[in-house]
Amino acid sequence: MNLKLILILSISHVFLDLTGGALPAMMPFLKDALSLNYTEVGAVIMISNLASSVLQPGFGYFSDKKQVKWLLPVSVILTYMGFSFIGIAPSYMVLMILVVISGLGLACYHPESFKVMHFLTGSRKATGMSFFQVGGNRGLALGDLIAEGNLGL
Repeated sequence: MNLKLILILSISHVFLDLTGGALPAMMPFLKDALSLNYTEVGAVIMISNLASSVLQPGFGYFSDKKQVKWLLPVSVILTYMGFSFIGIAPSYMVLMILVVISGLGLACYHPESFKVMHFLTGSRKATGMSFFQVGGNRGLALGDLIAEGNLGL
């Protein structure tokens, strides 16, 4: 079991899943900035969840068929490229495009990172995957706190 690489992958999982927790916390600000109604706010969250989860099995299938080591760095770039520009989206349509880009990054990250984690854990698969899963859960939990600035730092 390669604990150093497992921890690095788990920490990256924190930062990527942080975006999923931060988006709902950002919506009141985006609602005001873009004059969105509640239906549009709900659609943004729905599209984010659909892009990051419904497309995930397709990326998993692709990852199983081909050697795609480049998928992990591309997933990080897509996730944060989309998420970083959400706060300055000039319109609802641009906001939706950025949310889809970020969601695509998350969708391609999870299957490939699970595959890498499986390889890194050796005979201690449950232990390694537990570290990885805690990373994602921690990211989702901290996302809204960080977006709202309520960490008390």
